[in-house]
Amino acid sequence: MEAGAEEVIVPALWGQDTFIEKAGGSEVIGQMWAFNDKAGRPCCLIPEATALFQETAGTLLAGREEAAFFYVARCYRYERPQAGRYREFTQLGLEILGPDPQRALQRSRELCVGFLDGLGLEYQLELGVKRGLTYYLGGEGFE
Repeated sequence: MEAGAEEVIVPALWGQDTFIEKAGGSEVIGQMWAFNDKAGRPCCLIPEATALFQETAGTLLAGREEAAFFYVARCYRYERPQAGRYREFTQLGLEILGPDPQRALQRSRELCVGFLDGLGLEYQLELGVKRGLTYYLGGEGFE
C-alpha cells in the first residue's frame, strides 16, 4: 500500500473487446496496435488504462465499500506522432471507489497533493473527471 492507495499492475497486452466496448464504437480499432494472438483471439497493446480498471473494479473492490487504487501504465496508440502526442506514453491513474462522492474528492486531493508534491512536480488536478460506481460496476450504484 502506497500513500493510502493500493497499486494495480496493468498488463500491456489485453483483448480488443474491452476497448471497443468502453470507447463506444469500433473507431478505436484505428488507434490500437491490434492483432490476433497465437490462438486467434483479437488482442492489442493497451491504448489506455481506465477501461481495464473499469472492467476489473468489481474484483478489486472484493466486497469492500470503499477503496483507493493507483496505476502507472505504458499505453500505445497507433497514430501519427505530433507535438505532445506520442505512440507510446505513460498513464498515471488514481481511482477512488466508494459511496460518498465528497469523501472521494477529499481523499483524491489529499493523495494527489501528497504524492505529486513529494516528487516536486507541478501539476493540474482535474476535478471535473468524476464517475459514479455504475461506470465501474454496471447496473445500479452511486452517481
